[in-house]
Amino acid sequence: QVVGFVTEEPFDEVKISVVAVGSVNVGTTRVYELLLTGFCPAEIECDTTYFLSSSDFPVYIDAFRTGPDAIACALCEVVDEQNVITESNTDYATITVVANAAGFASLAVADALFEYPAGTRAGFVIRDMGLLLQANLFQSLTVSTYNNGVLQESRTAGNLLELDLLILFINPSAGVYNVGFEATLPFDEVRISVGSLVSAINVIRVYSAFIDTRASNGGTLLCNDPPIAVDDWMTTEENMPVIIPVCDNDD
Repeated sequence: QVVGFVTEEPFDEVKISVVAVGSVNVGTTRVYELLLTGFCPAEIECDTTYFLSSSDFPVYIDAFRTGPDAIACALCEVVDEQNVITESNTDYATITVVANAAGFASLAVADALFEYPAGTRAGFVIRDMGLLLQANLFQSLTVSTYNNGVLQESRTAGNLLELDLLILFINPSAGVYNVGFEATLPFDEVRISVGSLVSAINVIRVYSAFIDTRASNGGTLLCNDPPIAVDDWMTTEENMPVIIPVCDNDD
């Protein structure tokens, strides 16, 4: 996997250190290459669904919030996590959680430059390989948002939405969902966590993270403006009230 962070200061050297934790033998770590990635801002508009690929957005997989709970879910795994931010709509990451595990496994996508305002819908396109009933599947899922590394809010089970108003990213096959929620706080990162089932392995394919701005309201995205109050009316020469129109961001 790719491990790193978004820098806030200039630098001319990068170092990675592997340190033993307590009495745990960390084994051998192979280091293949150094990756330096520059991020460019994306133009984000109202009333639009975006799938967060690294070719169009300054996004990356947050390695610190991706992977299994090593203590409580030692046999769980997250593989091919980088596939979640590619352009392809056919490749995917796989999250596997063993039956009756006490912990969970997660995958997080962060935006290095943009803070999404309250009202933005956030989530993931997933496919349940066990073909569970939706209620049972959602009971095992948690979607969370973060801002500057700080947890903002989480939703699970009945508080998650199956956002069928979105165009499905892959296909309408059984077990495919756009799962997420409408954020009430700003965020720059979205994470999905998969818990265990009682009697079966829980296997989820994760195709992409998405955001939907139909109800975003904050910063540069005023997509859900409230009705204009009477005090904001203007009058014509005939003293007839005229409501000031709400303009698009480009106006």
